[in-house]
Amino acid sequence: MGQQIIFIGPQHNVSSRSRSLRLLLILSLAGLGGCVGSWPFASSHLQLDDAQFRDAWTTYRHCRSSSVPDEIRTDLQQLRHLAESETVQNHAPRHLPSAVRSLFATLPSRLAVDPQAMAAACALHGARAAQFAGRPEVSEELLSTVAGAPHEPAYAYYAIEAGRRLKRMNEEASVIWQRTQAPIQSSSE
Repeated sequence: MGQQIIFIGPQHNVSSRSRSLRLLLILSLAGLGGCVGSWPFASSHLQLDDAQFRDAWTTYRHCRSSSVPDEIRTDLQQLRHLAESETVQNHAPRHLPSAVRSLFATLPSRLAVDPQAMAAACALHGARAAQFAGRPEVSEELLSTVAGAPHEPAYAYYAIEAGRRLKRMNEEASVIWQRTQAPIQSSSE
């Protein structure tokens, strides 16, 4: 009568599994939280306040309305600076190994307007304005920066357009050069 048999085998196993599952769940949540917390795009990656955004938009509008190549070049530098700072903040964190960082795709702009597209459009406009102002070297410089940029699908139009204009400029320069090199025929012949 005095003996009680306590069978703790299965209870211990259930308790152990329960603790293991809880520990696994906690570690998983902590791991996911750590991944999301360190995710480079979790917070607003480019903190433009209203004034900075208005300045960028004003610069873009000035670029598009100007016909002075040097003013356009200055506007373009400001827009490129903004685009570069946004692009740098859109990449994978530097603390990751380079093999892992290369697996991350650059996220597109999360702004209402895309600074890279604004800079490319400004450069195309600047190239046209420089051409009309008789400064083909500035036009070629601006087009080369757009055509030589990494070809991302979102900016393909700008790169193709810049390449097309550069090709046309080179063809026109070749025709002009050939005309200047052709011997002048005298009327006595």
